[in-house]
Amino acid sequence: MDTLNPFDDPEQIMLILRNAQGQCSLWPQFLECPPGWTSVFGPAPRAACDDWLTTHWRDIRPVVSAPS
Repeated sequence: MDTLNPFDDPEQIMLILRNAQGQCSLWPQFLECPPGWTSVFGPAPRAACDDWLTTHWRDIRPVVSAPS
């Protein structure tokens, strides 16, 4: 029997991570948070994380700093 990729598993408990550029990532709870990313939501069921992303992350482009 094939196992689902944890990123595709609707039953997976997930986190929402954010990096310094304001980009977000859906991340399985059982994996270590990668360097440069911070948890901002969860752990929660995949559907709740999808809802959070829909309401809190409207622009997938990185935040661009103004030139100095």
